[in-house]
Amino acid sequence: MRARRESGTLVLRVIDTGLGVAATRRADSTGLGLANLRARLAATFDGRASLRLADHAPSGTEVTLVLPLP
Repeated sequence: MRARRESGTLVLRVIDTGLGVAATRRADSTGLGLANLRARLAATFDGRASLRLADHAPSGTEVTLVLPLP
């Protein structure tokens, strides 16, 4: 895990070396849990927070969470 300050935000980044998002997401998944989490972040931080999930080359998943600093 890495954390850094960037332009008035806290950026948290976690990378694993597993199979990745595309390989582990079920075909019938709607992504509702992530959509709910993003909506909660938007409501709590007035649209100034974000969550990003992506495959990480050559394998694994990368999650980046950006939160505003007070």
